Amino acid sequence: QNKPNGVPPRRWLNFCNPELSALITEKLGSDNWVNNLEELTKLRAFASDKAFQEKWQQVKRQKKVQLAGLIKQMFGDDVNLDSLFDVQIKRIHEYKRQHLNVFSIIHRYKELKAMTPEQREQAVP
Repeated sequence: QNKPNGVPPRRWLNFCNPELSALITEKLGSDNWVNNLEELTKLRAFASDKAFQEKWQQVKRQKKVQLAGLIKQMFGDDVNLDSLFDVQIKRIHEYKRQHLNVFSIIHRYKELKAMTPEQREQAVP
């Protein structure tokens, strides 16, 4: 059974994307899907429904706009809203953090080695 961080996918969806949850609930006529994943299979009946497809795309676009705003706020970067967004958030285990730290040290070492002596004088390792 897939339980990201111990939370079933339907409950995660309901919590993290209330706009999509509202659309699903509206189309299915109830929020029973939050407690019963099988209820989501009823959405197949609406796969060819152009109005439903448009609403689904609107919700996806709205969430992309929100994420793009957060990226801009936090990092100062603009992202293309027409590109594919693939976001993964996961806790990194201690041994993986240790590996990442070693990679960081190696990267900084290589950067320092590539510098001229004058640049090294100015660098903060």
